Amino acid sequence: MEKIQMRPGFHDAILALIKEKFAGSSDQDKLCVIAFDEIHLKARLAYQRSDDIIEGFADHGPLGRSNACADHALVMMVRGITKRWKQPLGFFLSAGTTKGHRAAAAAGTVHPSCD
Repeated sequence: MEKIQMRPGFHDAILALIKEKFAGSSDQDKLCVIAFDEIHLKARLAYQRSDDIIEGFADHGPLGRSNACADHALVMMVRGITKRWKQPLGFFLSAGTTKGHRAAAAAGTVHPSCD
């Protein structure tokens, strides 16, 4: 997990790790819920020399970036129902709180291999 470069959106590598972890598990152990959590951030921009990118703008992964400074992060996480486990699936950065239709659109970008 430490080697996965985190960018806004969902990550196939994380979904693959979850699938691998539960490959031999019972259907009951796989029961889960997707949880959303939004936090307030201090708006600031930072240049990432290694990627030649300015971070800190609103960024919804595959749904696009904007030139507004992000001050909120929406994290989507999957949590076990019958077994104790949790794993962040992805995150999105926004200017202001994330509207319901935007969160639904972001959730719809989960890779189809997540079955």
